[in-house]
Amino acid sequence: MQLRNHKQTMKQLFQFKEVPADWALCFRDECPVHEQCQRWLAGSYAPKTLAIHPCVTPMTVKKERPCKYYVKPEPVTLAYGFGDLFSQVRRNEYEPLRRAVYRIFGSESSYYRCKRGKRPISPEQQESVKKLFREHGYEHLVTFLRTQETYNFPPATP
Repeated sequence: MQLRNHKQTMKQLFQFKEVPADWALCFRDECPVHEQCQRWLAGSYAPKTLAIHPCVTPMTVKKERPCKYYVKPEPVTLAYGFGDLFSQVRRNEYEPLRRAVYRIFGSESSYYRCKRGKRPISPEQQESVKKLFREHGYEHLVTFLRTQETYNFPPATP
């Protein structure tokens, strides 16, 4: 998806509740690229009742271009929930595939949260699971219950 009108596209997809609690916002209206920066856009959607939240402090930002805290708004498709991945897996491949899938999600408990749709599945995780099952001839088993277009919130730059 290309962002022609960043503000309009952001408004269609953005929900402030998706901003991680530790993700720094920006409120520097004087920045020359503020309208194309996801930190500023997220800050512009912060609820009026938000009293405390991490932010990029003006004294740490030099008049450099590009700003080291700049984040280009990148839409992503998150998936939620999936059926039984292992229903048709051959017995001799079941255990190795199961362990590999748990590693993709980070742990067995994360796998189950993703499976039930309680936690989003990143595009990278979606592709890793599809690739793993494709390599074993089971790609048809990988289907997600729903998807959602949203914005990626990469970790802060130190």
